[in-house]
Amino acid sequence: MYGEHAVASLLLDEANPRFSEPASSQREALNKLLADAPQKLLKLAEDIATESSVNPTELPVCVDENDGLVVIEGNRRLAALKLLRNPGLADEHGYSARLKTIATSGTGPDTVFCYTAPNREAARHWIELRHTGENDGIGVVEWQAWQSNNFRRRKGTQADRATVFCSAVAADFPTEAELLADIETVRRERLTTLGRLVADPEVRRSFGFDFVDDRVEFHFDREHIFAGMQQIFGDLAGEVGVSQIKSKQQRAVYIKKAAEAKALPPREQRRPSPRQPGAAGDGSASTRTLGSNGIPAKVTRRTMPREESTIFKGLKLRHVDIRTSKLLVQAQTIDVTTASAVAAVMLRVVLELTVTECVTRLGLGTADDRLKKKIATVLRRLDPNIENPRRRDVDLATAWIRSQDDASGVAVQALHAFVHNVMAHPTVGEVRELSKTFRPMMEKTDELLGSASP
Repeated sequence: MYGEHAVASLLLDEANPRFSEPASSQREALNKLLADAPQKLLKLAEDIATESSVNPTELPVCVDENDGLVVIEGNRRLAALKLLRNPGLADEHGYSARLKTIATSGTGPDTVFCYTAPNREAARHWIELRHTGENDGIGVVEWQAWQSNNFRRRKGTQADRATVFCSAVAADFPTEAELLADIETVRRERLTTLGRLVADPEVRRSFGFDFVDDRVEFHFDREHIFAGMQQIFGDLAGEVGVSQIKSKQQRAVYIKKAAEAKALPPREQRRPSPRQPGAAGDGSASTRTLGSNGIPAKVTRRTMPREESTIFKGLKLRHVDIRTSKLLVQAQTIDVTTASAVAAVMLRVVLELTVTECVTRLGLGTADDRLKKKIATVLRRLDPNIENPRRRDVDLATAWIRSQDDASGVAVQALHAFVHNVMAHPTVGEVRELSKTFRPMMEKTDELLGSASP
């Protein structure tokens, strides 16, 4: 049952699990909470005073005991509210004085919206999930550093630049499964270390990239920066930590070692103008190596594929439901470069319709299964060895890694965000990357459905 209750009418839980021994009174319970982590409770009181509210996304939980409403979840918030109204309840004079100062900014709301549980046992499951970690995804799953930065987006900080750099490199090399795996490892575990490294202008100059406003620009074509990107992300995903690149001198040594390993782009191949991540190079450079006759020598380089202007460009789905195939045709009229957000949503829709039809028609699952599970089911049907890095179909490997791998499986998360998160803004590079990731699976799924047709 939900209801609004006066702060003065709510009781602290004298048997709070935070206490080693139960409190004998309300005042003792309040001071036990304050003594448990005084600075944190004072900070909480300060936030409530500033915002004139408690966190509206987490309701306190109460039970009706001994003719009173006892708060069994949210005691710190209730304690802060009571202390703001009466700082003298704090036994320690220093805390009382600090609370009086904080209360000059406000005392928070007079009433609090709560959920009243039938009894403690009925609320036990929810409180346990709130306070005992992720519990395999059932509880609160904390954001990783790069995800927190996406939300806070403090532009120009080391963490922000590292996040932007990860996205730029992933967009530039969407089919390099090993590099993508390293990028996700760094995002999860070494984001601040990467931020420190790319904050150094000499590192950026040597590896051939720079930051302009809140985006990355590359000064070399992809074939010339690939080794350097492998070096950076491979090192940070491995044994290189902040202690090895903390100082300017250490970063200079890092650059020197990269040069010795021939991981840096050749200076003579620098482009006359920078390019955006995911943009194909035109093959030009500011200077070229000259032959003995003074004519620029022919440069042998890996030919990069032409970038797609639409999702799944040229793909035809002949064996799926006619509505899905027509939807794909319509989606392929959307220019990724001018409408990346619309293209991203359509990519998600066409992909989900295709895998859903596959699992339901072949009896592999249900339409209600989560998208990640449906993709995994289809990939396992297409390639029984998909989970074996040495034996799986290389054409399908990237789809598996980017959708299922614990370290790198962010593609499905991105697809969900593009549809449901107003703060998600898919870039052209991200949409192209997802299109290239899932295209082989889409082709093979269509073939599978064709072979299964009567």
